[in-house]
Amino acid sequence: MRKLRPDSNQSKLSPGDTERLMEACRSMGYADAVAWAKLNLKIDTTTASLCRWYRKQSEELTSGQLKAAIKASENFDAELDSRNLDARAANALRTLFWEAVQSRDVDSIERLGKMVFEHNKVEGKATELELKQQRIAQQEDALKLSREKFEAQERRLAAAQEVVADETMTPEQRIQKTKEIFGLK
Repeated sequence: MRKLRPDSNQSKLSPGDTERLMEACRSMGYADAVAWAKLNLKIDTTTASLCRWYRKQSEELTSGQLKAAIKASENFDAELDSRNLDARAANALRTLFWEAVQSRDVDSIERLGKMVFEHNKVEGKATELELKQQRIAQQEDALKLSREKFEAQERRLAAAQEVVADETMTPEQRIQKTKEIFGLK
């Protein structure tokens, strides 16, 4: 989609006029909306320009509504984990989708469908990342355990070397002490 021009006539509209023009685009064809805008808002525009503007405004409005719904959900319960927030985002998307279906706004339905697909992609990647993080944590735990076992074996070996080097002990005492060190009693 082409970028909207910052100097376009539609970008200079007040919030109230923007809403009136949005309603005109929703309720009539773009060609009729262009004529209506010229007559009622005193702006010159083309059908293509108005179409791009309307799609961009609808996209921003839908995105803003979704963000507001998620933010309200987060404010409602800041103690939730990410899976609950993802579920709330999915519910917000469903709500916006059904509102768009009821309004019969095909462009909004299409945009919301794309947003749902993107949400699912992100959710899938988040789940994949979470699984990788769990595997890494398990590997780190296994490595830590192996390191602890190795260090314990080194301590036993050092203790056994001291026993063997101790000339004050009898051979029987050395054998007995070495067995104790390695837990062979």
